[in-house]
Amino acid sequence: MDIQELRKAFLAAKSGNRYDFALEIYNKFSVPLSVVAFMLLTVPLGVRRRAEGKFSGVVYSLLIFISYYILSAISENVGRIYEAWPFFVSFAPNIIFSITGLYLVTGLNSETRGGIFLRWRRRWGS
Repeated sequence: MDIQELRKAFLAAKSGNRYDFALEIYNKFSVPLSVVAFMLLTVPLGVRRRAEGKFSGVVYSLLIFISYYILSAISENVGRIYEAWPFFVSFAPNIIFSITGLYLVTGLNSETRGGIFLRWRRRWGS
């Protein structure tokens, strides 16, 4: 359904179903804007990825993609249970990914180089 059809269905729906229509309307905006959150998160990871190898980018991409959709499913279910504001429920994964990306951007100028996997190897001694 497009946005106009969703608005008509929202106005015609009973109060129990209105939440689902409002959530779907906000998802129409939050999913395309997730590109900004992905950009904020993946640019610092790409800059830091020097010694981890070529395959680590694929692993990072899959983990980020899967975690985004798991987080969005969790936020929708929690939003339905606690009747949270649909705008916040739709944009919660974008907000979390953007904040994480901004945190990683602030650490780009540090002199310590090495990725997550290298730090884990050093910590566990293998």
